[in-house]
Amino acid sequence: MSQSRNLQRTYSKKITPHYHVVKQCLNALIRRRTIAIACVLLAVCFVAATATHGQDTPSATFVVNTNLDNETDGCAVGLCTLREAITAANTNAQPDTINFDPAFFNSAQTITLVGTTITFAADGGNLTSIVNTTGNPISISGGGTLPVMNVVAGSSISLDRLGIINGNSGTFAGAGIFIAGSASINNCTVTGNVAGGNGGGVQVNGAAASLNLTNSTISGNTAATGGGLRVFAGTANVFNNTISNNTGTTNGGGLGNPATGSTTNIRSTIIAGNNSPGASPDALGNVASQGFNLIGNVGAATGFTAATDQLGTAAAPINAMLGTLASNGGPTQTHALNTGSPAIDKGNAPGLNTDQRGSTRPVDDPSIPNAAGGDGSDIGSFEVQGTGATPTASPSPTNTATASPSPTNTATATPTASPCMSGYQPTTQTGQTIPAGGTFVPLSDDDDFVVDVPLPAGFASTVYGLPVTS
Repeated sequence: MSQSRNLQRTYSKKITPHYHVVKQCLNALIRRRTIAIACVLLAVCFVAATATHGQDTPSATFVVNTNLDNETDGCAVGLCTLREAITAANTNAQPDTINFDPAFFNSAQTITLVGTTITFAADGGNLTSIVNTTGNPISISGGGTLPVMNVVAGSSISLDRLGIINGNSGTFAGAGIFIAGSASINNCTVTGNVAGGNGGGVQVNGAAASLNLTNSTISGNTAATGGGLRVFAGTANVFNNTISNNTGTTNGGGLGNPATGSTTNIRSTIIAGNNSPGASPDALGNVASQGFNLIGNVGAATGFTAATDQLGTAAAPINAMLGTLASNGGPTQTHALNTGSPAIDKGNAPGLNTDQRGSTRPVDDPSIPNAAGGDGSDIGSFEVQGTGATPTASPSPTNTATASPSPTNTATATPTASPCMSGYQPTTQTGQTIPAGGTFVPLSDDDDFVVDVPLPAGFASTVYGLPVTS
């Protein structure tokens, strides 16, 4: 009897996809008195389990515990790579989740792909969710030689709190993520991807293709058209994102859509500060605006007709006043909103209670009127916390994920260790006083003050419109 109970414990662990069938068989096995009979019954159990395969296959969770990409023995043996986890999810006809082991991913890590692009197979539309819950930056990189992800027709994926970086699709489209199936991208940063075709960061390309892009940043990508995002065919919902600093070598640096054949719903999104030699550096093609957008230069784009859309032109572009792509808190890089940005409190974020970093949203500054019908949230993926200037974050190296997470948006100033004099709030207050013998040197109208040379007592001047005295 004890031998039969050990068999039950062993095989019930290994045959979890058919647990209920095997359990019934093994219960019968335990009631038998001889090992010979037990072995015959066990064989019958395996046949019954195989017959029910696909009828009772449960969802699975796979835990990635390495940043390598050269393992081929599957997640059941030794290390579990991201590619092995995705391969296992592809073969399981149920929704699956892929997480990351916090013991290994206890600092910023990059998974650099080797040999081939990661492909999500058609599995009846069952969702594969890849979620970073470690709190540390995790990026998936094409290494500058490969496209990063291919979401084929019939597949469905969700990405959360990840970086998709350094993809290269050669002469083809979609260097970061090519979507012919269904994709949900939340709290992610897509950067440093280069396509010789279109859609450098993300390409949506299929009659049944769909993209839900929320609370994410698309920055520093390049393609012929749609350096950041191109919705060639299918449907995209683009809500509360920042699309900036992308390049279209032909046109449409930020967003490049065809005039017809796709649907792009856009709400509370910044598309500004992008580049192209064409007439539409920020946006090109047709969209369906749901309001609260900020478009630096609307160019030839059509559909931004909501009263709450802020539209710049070539003659009068709108400066969104974004910081450089940097670690501003949370596991992904963002463009902070600098003081005075026209995006502050002019957005709408229904259903969202955090921004891309995980910081509270909305945070309503009572001194700034909200947009009509808005909720006081900021346009884009970044929500300013509190009132006054946003602390300046040190830019992390672009297109890498090797730096440790930066401290979350705090700025404690001391005369010896900080670029600001104690008690001085740059550009937001007037009449600040530097103590007798204090020192300063102005760098630019966007910078704080740093220690340089002593000032004589009684010194008085004005720097960028602010009285400075000693």
